[in-house]
Amino acid sequence: MDKNLKRFRTERGISQKELARYLNISPSLISKWENGVTVPSGDYITRISSYFNVDCQTVYDLFGNKRIDKVEDSIDCLESKLKSNLEDIRLTLSEEIETMSEQQKAVLDEQELLISSLSDAAQKYYRDCIFKIKRLKTFMIICLTGLIIALLAFIVLMVIDLAPSKTEAVYPSNYRQGTYE
Repeated sequence: MDKNLKRFRTERGISQKELARYLNISPSLISKWENGVTVPSGDYITRISSYFNVDCQTVYDLFGNKRIDKVEDSIDCLESKLKSNLEDIRLTLSEEIETMSEQQKAVLDEQELLISSLSDAAQKYYRDCIFKIKRLKTFMIICLTGLIIALLAFIVLMVIDLAPSKTEAVYPSNYRQGTYE
């Protein structure tokens, strides 16, 4: 069963060195896989499946696995496929941009400038909002300070009004009425 990767690879005319270069590993690791010493992780399974343009299950089967056992391996497989697809899209877009006419590139540049200017306008609006919020905060602090001063003045006036006057302190209130004994 372990020779399946070797047969799969050689049927397609791919050397260990070529596959190793694509996977960014040493050819000796591929030899270990082909001789059953070790098996590749889910990430390498995915990358091998991308290289040969087959699904991950096919590559798992090359190593004697009847199904994808581990959730992590299947997630790694999907994640690696996604990364590979995104890289393919990026390369395709780069190629498309290279083949664009000068007029198309100018339109693309104008769109980028428009997006950039919208971004600048959004940043300016954000800065203006922050400035207004700071001004409002300062205004609120001034109002609260004024309110606290007014409240303190009211309290002071209440205390003064409730405090006995000097005459009451010297003469009791019933003294004026002539009932003082």
